[in-house]
Amino acid sequence: YFNKFRIGGQGTLRGYKDDQFRGDSMYIGSLEFRFPLYNKVKGAIFTDWGAAWDDKWLPNDFNDFHASVGVGVMVETPVGPIRIDVGHGSQGNRVHFNVGASF
Repeated sequence: YFNKFRIGGQGTLRGYKDDQFRGDSMYIGSLEFRFPLYNKVKGAIFTDWGAAWDDKWLPNDFNDFHASVGVGVMVETPVGPIRIDVGHGSQGNRVHFNVGASF
């Protein structure tokens, strides 16, 4: 249980709870477009997708696949970027907050 891959939440699958999905195998993907809003403030629109499953090769069915879309705002500060994202997954909306550099 503790050695499984975990996806969900900021950094993997926004719009879902942190580490909501677990499995022996996984994949994730993300596509994000960032644009300037004002001075040191940037906006973003994104989509995330991924799956975690226990079979060695491929997910058994599409119930293991999860996707989300959302928007975010990032502000550059002296202590690093502060970011708020709102993701919408199959279970509704979820807000994610992050301080510090992100890839």
